Amino acid sequence: MPRMFRLAMRSLRSVLPFQGYLMTSPVFNAEKPIFVCGASRSGTTLVSDSISKQTSHHIVRETHYFDDLRVRLNAMLGSRLGSDEQKVCEDYFLAITHRPYGHHGDPEQATIDRSELTDVASGLGGCPDAYFLAFCRLQMKEHDCRHWGEKTPRHCLRLNEILEVFPDARIIYMLRDPRGVVASYRDWKNQGGFDLEADPDHRGILEKEEARTRRSYHPVISTLLWKAAYKSATTARETWGEDRIRIQRYEDLCTEPETEFKDLFAWIGAEESPDCSRMRGLNSSYDQYKEQGGVRSAPATRWREKLSPREISLVEFVCGKTLRHAGYQPMKLGVSPLAIGCDLASTAPALLRAVRANTSRSGNIVKYLGRRAILAFK
Repeated sequence: MPRMFRLAMRSLRSVLPFQGYLMTSPVFNAEKPIFVCGASRSGTTLVSDSISKQTSHHIVRETHYFDDLRVRLNAMLGSRLGSDEQKVCEDYFLAITHRPYGHHGDPEQATIDRSELTDVASGLGGCPDAYFLAFCRLQMKEHDCRHWGEKTPRHCLRLNEILEVFPDARIIYMLRDPRGVVASYRDWKNQGGFDLEADPDHRGILEKEEARTRRSYHPVISTLLWKAAYKSATTARETWGEDRIRIQRYEDLCTEPETEFKDLFAWIGAEESPDCSRMRGLNSSYDQYKEQGGVRSAPATRWREKLSPREISLVEFVCGKTLRHAGYQPMKLGVSPLAIGCDLASTAPALLRAVRANTSRSGNIVKYLGRRAILAFK
């Protein structure tokens, strides 16, 4: 699609109704949030936590709103919700303040008040997007910040929807070497950071989450998801421009943290200067949680020692030209085509296993997979 045509369509979106909701709402246009996204295990937690800890922006923990609740309530995007749908939205967002998304949080143990969430959302129009905005504003208020943002890795496949709702939003897309992504996903386990003494039942949920991750893993699946995420980000950047979408390399943050974080903070409009020694070590697949872990260079290339030559060759084969396009070089280790073929053949049963493990997190699983497959094989 020619760039001029895409820009013209962007202009039309600003004056025409979209699915019953007028996208020129001054309430939403006045917002200038920061969204952090990218393929899973790409450093989104490092960036969002660093922004929240050191700037006047509060990045809300993962909501998955644009790829979950909003999809389920698609038919009502332009409508004031009824009581049943209001309850669904309330429970959805309140549960996230108790435990992370997917960890069976209890809405009744939320850190924000149910009636306050409803009142703020009602004042914003009472539609599903109003509940998302109300939740983010209340989280910003709770953390005594002046600006808000949100971090959900898989929102990288919903960039157009995000920028249609919040035209002045800025999106940080975290790009990491797919071989590093595969190694980190394969070896992920909880490394701490949760208060399990205060919430002992959470321990069992974390164990189930680790099991779900193991059932979901296959190097081909992880690599295809990386391709889909990268293509979504580059396509959206062509449409919306580099002032709206920043592709941030994870490896650059590891090897030149002072320079990269300073540039990143400036890009989001933060006046503060980063202090990399204060940055926490959290959500790593290999290192224990540390309150002030700092930024280290080792994670940038750790995949070289963690992955076998066969795994590396498989990832490179599936990536194809996209690997070089993203700025990474193949190692070309000379693994036999027969070995790669055998690994490719094992993808189908692994995909079925992953689907069963993630059905409860993905809404309409056919559309969920179809959207990613189109981008991965485009």
